[in-house]
Amino acid sequence: MQYVGGKQKSGGAQTAGVINTLVKRRKLRTVAEPFCGGLSITYRLKAPQVHASDGCEALITLYRRMQQGWRPPDLLTREEWERLRAANDPSDPMTAFAGFGCSRSGGWFSSFIEFNRRNYTDIPAALAARESLENKLARCKLVGFKAGDYRELVEVLAADLVYCDPPYKGTIPYKAIVEPFDSDAFWAWARSTSERRLVMVSERVAPEDFVPLLTFSLQNRLVTRAGGERRVEHAFVHESQLETWREAL
Repeated sequence: MQYVGGKQKSGGAQTAGVINTLVKRRKLRTVAEPFCGGLSITYRLKAPQVHASDGCEALITLYRRMQQGWRPPDLLTREEWERLRAANDPSDPMTAFAGFGCSRSGGWFSSFIEFNRRNYTDIPAALAARESLENKLARCKLVGFKAGDYRELVEVLAADLVYCDPPYKGTIPYKAIVEPFDSDAFWAWARSTSERRLVMVSERVAPEDFVPLLTFSLQNRLVTRAGGERRVEHAFVHESQLETWREAL
């Protein structure tokens, strides 16, 4: 399923690989991902316990319902998409399915798309989104999903390792998030949490005491159509943990 800022083609495999290596070498038991988004990291994580959460309640509703056996449709009409956008019901799994999976470039109800291009063939966007979700969630059967604030979830606070892919500073928030994201408060939390847990953060920029462990150069799908330049993203860790994380490289 398309998702703005997703890591499916922008370092997801490499990032998860480093986390999994550290989990294995250090015999860690719990990994928490409090900004699970499109699951491009989540479905690759290998730990005895994986907890995935997000501030978007509608998104977590979709994942939990699909874990329970619910299947999205193969087709979605513009009229149904517009109805779901107007209702904006976080308890309906179709809300996030339409809002991300059937919207241009995975932007929350950005604009309706009926077809996606795959191997030079147009296929229904709903079918592409459903197949992508089913493939990922087939590897997330034991993942615990929960909606909530990253600072308040017990699963995050008690994890051995926390991976964060928060909304990037300076980017436009989407309406699926109830409150504007405070990047400064997040980094203060990440710094404090790094005193007790292993923490990795994906972002473009970070405070000086966080250093890049991995670096990726990529092209945003939203920018590509406008002919924009590539951007650079990093996986940051606190300087006090750098040597520990380097074990996994």
